[in-house]
Amino acid sequence: MRLGTQLQASSAAPVGSAGPALTHKQIQRMLSWPYAAMLTGLFAIIIVCTAYRPLDRSLILIIAMVLVGLPMTWYLVVALRKREAQSVDTLKLLFGCSAILTVAFFGVLLANGAWDRQTPQQMRCTLVRSYDSMGRRSHSYHLLVRSWRPNHNTENLEVGRITYQRARGGSEVLVELHPGFFGIVWYGRVSPA
Repeated sequence: MRLGTQLQASSAAPVGSAGPALTHKQIQRMLSWPYAAMLTGLFAIIIVCTAYRPLDRSLILIIAMVLVGLPMTWYLVVALRKREAQSVDTLKLLFGCSAILTVAFFGVLLANGAWDRQTPQQMRCTLVRSYDSMGRRSHSYHLLVRSWRPNHNTENLEVGRITYQRARGGSEVLVELHPGFFGIVWYGRVSPA
C-alpha cells in the first residue's frame, strides 16, 4: 500500500529538464539575481535620466518598464497556472536576457551623457505654458516650449523650482542642448531668455 502511494506521488510530480520538479523557493532563488539586476538597472536608468535629461525621456522610461515588465508578467502567468517547474528554463532565459538588456540600456544612457564632449547648442524657445506636478513624496516643475524638432509640436522640460518661477513670467527660454555620444539628445541648463 505504501509503495503504491509513493509511486502515485512520484508520477504526479512534474519533471522538468533538470530532473524532479523544483520547489517554488528553489525557482525564486534561481531567478533572484536576474530579478535584482533588472530592478537595479531600472532604478539606474531613472537616475541617469535625471542627471542627463533626454528629450525623449518618456519613450526611454517606457522601454525600461517593458524590459522589466515582460518577464514579470510572464512569471505571474506561469505562477497562476502553477507551471513554474515546467517553465523554469524559459523563465531563467527570459529573466537573464531582460537583466542583461536593462543593465546594457543603462550603460548606453550613462555613456551617452558622460562621454558627450561636443559643444552644446543654445536653443531659444517660446514658452507655451508652465506647470508643476506633485506626487506623494516629490514635486516636479515643467516648462512646455515650442519644439525645434520636426514632427514635434512641444518639448516638456523638467526644471528646478527657481528656474520654473523665473521662467513663468517670460515668453522665451534658453535651452542648452547636447547631441549625446550615441545621438540620444539631452538637455542641460534651462534659463529664461
